[in-house]
Amino acid sequence: MWQFLLKRLLLLIVTLFGIALISFVIVTMAPGDPSSMKMGLKGGGRGQGGLDDNTIRKNRELYYLDRPRLLDLSPPTRRTRLEKALAELDAKSELERKDAKLLLESAIGTAGLDVLMEVLPGRTATGAAARAELEGRLDALARAATDAERAAALEALSRHHGAFAPPVRLVDGRLPTQEERVRAWERQRRALVAEAEAPARRVLSVLAAVVPPAAGGPEVAADAPVADAMTAWQAWWAERAEDFSRARAREAATAWLERGDVAAAGAEGKASPELEALRRVGQVAAPPLMDALRAARRGSPLEQRAAYGLAVVCKKPWDLTTTPEERQTYAARWKERQDAIEAQKGDMHPSAYAREVAALGDEAAFVAQEEAREFADHRARWADWWFRAEEYYVDFSAPRQVVRAFTQTQFGRWMSRFVRLDFGESYKAKRPVWDMLAERLPVTLTLNAISLSLIYLMAVPLGIYSAVNRGVALDRGSTLALFVLYSLPSFWVGSMLIAFFTGEQGLLHPLLDLPAHHFMSLDADKLSTWGKVKDVARHLVLPVICLTYAELAYVSRQMRTGLLDVIRQDYVRTAVAKGLPRSRVIYKHALRNGLIPLLTLMGALLPVMFGGSVIIESIFSIDGLGKMAFDAILDRDYPVIMANLVISGFLTLLGILIADIAYAVVDPRIEFR
Repeated sequence: MWQFLLKRLLLLIVTLFGIALISFVIVTMAPGDPSSMKMGLKGGGRGQGGLDDNTIRKNRELYYLDRPRLLDLSPPTRRTRLEKALAELDAKSELERKDAKLLLESAIGTAGLDVLMEVLPGRTATGAAARAELEGRLDALARAATDAERAAALEALSRHHGAFAPPVRLVDGRLPTQEERVRAWERQRRALVAEAEAPARRVLSVLAAVVPPAAGGPEVAADAPVADAMTAWQAWWAERAEDFSRARAREAATAWLERGDVAAAGAEGKASPELEALRRVGQVAAPPLMDALRAARRGSPLEQRAAYGLAVVCKKPWDLTTTPEERQTYAARWKERQDAIEAQKGDMHPSAYAREVAALGDEAAFVAQEEAREFADHRARWADWWFRAEEYYVDFSAPRQVVRAFTQTQFGRWMSRFVRLDFGESYKAKRPVWDMLAERLPVTLTLNAISLSLIYLMAVPLGIYSAVNRGVALDRGSTLALFVLYSLPSFWVGSMLIAFFTGEQGLLHPLLDLPAHHFMSLDADKLSTWGKVKDVARHLVLPVICLTYAELAYVSRQMRTGLLDVIRQDYVRTAVAKGLPRSRVIYKHALRNGLIPLLTLMGALLPVMFGGSVIIESIFSIDGLGKMAFDAILDRDYPVIMANLVISGFLTLLGILIADIAYAVVDPRIEFR
C-alpha cells in the first residue's frame, strides 16, 4: 500500500505541474494587458483612468510582465542589461532617461563601472564628431554670401537638427527673412552643442554620481570639456580599477561578514573599518553578500550582517534590524489595539473579550511578533529583488544561461515561488496571495464541508430506499422531484431564496429571519463562541441549500442506479434464496459494491463544489475562495487566478487518491499495485 501511495503522490506532483503549466498558458493568452487593465486603462478592467506609457512599462516590470511567458531564448546578461540601460539613457522620453539614470546610479552603481568606462571613449568621440559637423554647418551658414547659399545651409540644419529648428511665425503679417532665420539658428548654438555632447555627458554624470569626489572619484567640473573629463576619468580608472574588482569586493564582504558589528554600525558616526571598506566597493559586493544571506541560518548573526551589508551597498531599507523608534511604533500600535478592545468591552460577550485579549497578548510578545513579521517581509523582498537584480551584478556561465532561459520567464518566476508555497502578491489588493487564501479558505471549506456532508447523508439513504423499493409511488415522486431540482440553476434559486426568505418581506418573517449576505455578522467577534457558531449557521442556511440540492439529486440517482445493478447480481439473489433477511442482504452484501460509483464521483465532486462556490459566494457576498476567484478573473489578477486553479487541481487529484484508497476499504478484492 505504501508503495502505491508513494507512486500516486509522485504522479500527483507531476500532474499538478502540468495543470499549472496549461492553466498558466491559457490565462496569459487571454487578450489585454493586465498591467493596463488593473489600473483601469484603455477600457480594460473595472476602473477608469489614464496613465502614460512609461508608467505602464514600469508597472509591467514591477510584476515581471515584461518577461517572456515560457521560454527566453536570450536571457539578459550583465552586459546586455547595462547596454539596455545606456540605450534608455538616450531615450526621447525624459521619464525614461530619469529612470535609466536612477537605475545606473542607485541599483547598478559600481557594478557597472567597467562597462561605463568602456563606452565613454566611444561616446566622447561620437559627440566630438557630431559637434564638429554641427559647427561646420553653422559656420557654413555664417559664411553664406548669397541667398541660395543661405537657403542651402538652412535646409541642411533643418534636415539634421529638425528638433531645434526655429518655429516659422508671421512677423507683422509676413514670413521671417533669411537674415532673421540665420540669427535664430545662431541663438540655438549652445543648445545644439549640448545636444551633440549629451550622450557622453550623461555617462559622465552617472560616473560622478556613482563615485563622487567624496568617495574617491576624480575632481571634474560639471562644465569641463568632455575630452578633458574623459581623460581625468580614464586616469582615475587606470589607478583605481583594482579597487572595484570582484576579488576586492569579496575580500571586503568577507571581512564584514566575519568581523562586522551591526549594532555599532547603526549608531551614527561609529561606522567600522569593515563597513567603510564595504561602502567603498559598493554594489560590486552584492553577489557574495547575497550568497551569505541565502546560506545563513535564519535569525543568526551572519544573516543579520549579510542583510545589513546588502542594505548599505544596494541602498535598500530591508536590513534585519529594529531601531528604538520602530519598537516604540510597535508598542504604540499595541496600545491602540488594547484601548480599542477596552472601549468595546461593554458591547462584547465576556468570552469574546477574553478571546480578543488573549489574541493580542502582552506588549513584549506583540513587539516581538511585529519584528518577526517585518523580518519575514524583508527576507521575502530580498529574494524577490534578487530574482531580477542578479543580472546587474553577475556574469553568468553558459550552463547557468541555459537554466535562466526557463527561469527568467513569467512561468519560471511563478513556479520558483510556487515550490516554496509562495503564490506571490495580488496585483489588485497588493497583499500576499497566501494571506488572502488563509483568510478565505476556511470560509469555503466550511461551506463545502457542510454541503458535502449533507449530500451524502441524504443521498445514500434516499438512493438505497429508491433502489430497494423501485417503482413505488414514493420512488417515482422522489425521482421526479430530484430531476426538477437538478434542472434549476443555482443562481436563480439563490436569487429566489433571497427574495422570499430574507428581510422584512420574507415569507417566514419574523419567525425565521435569515441573513441574505456574508458569512457572519459584522459584529460577530463580539459574540461568545456558541453565539458565533449560531450566527454562522444562520448565515449559511441559504448558501448551503443552493450548493446542496443539485448535487443531492445527482448523487442520489447514482446511488440508486449503482445499487440496482448490484441487486440484480447472482450472489445477491443466492443470498436472498438462502433465506437471509432482506436488510442483511442489502446492507452487508450489496451496499459495499453499490458505493463504488459514489466513490468515483468523489474525485470530481470536490472541484465541482468549489466551482459552484464561485456562483453561490458571489450571490450571497461571502468572502471565500469562489468570490475571490471571480473578482480576480474580472481584474486579471494572475497570481490569485493561478493560486485558485492550482488549489482546484490539487483537490481533484486528492479526491481521486482518496477514492482509490476507499475502493480497497469498500471492496477487499481490490489490491494496491
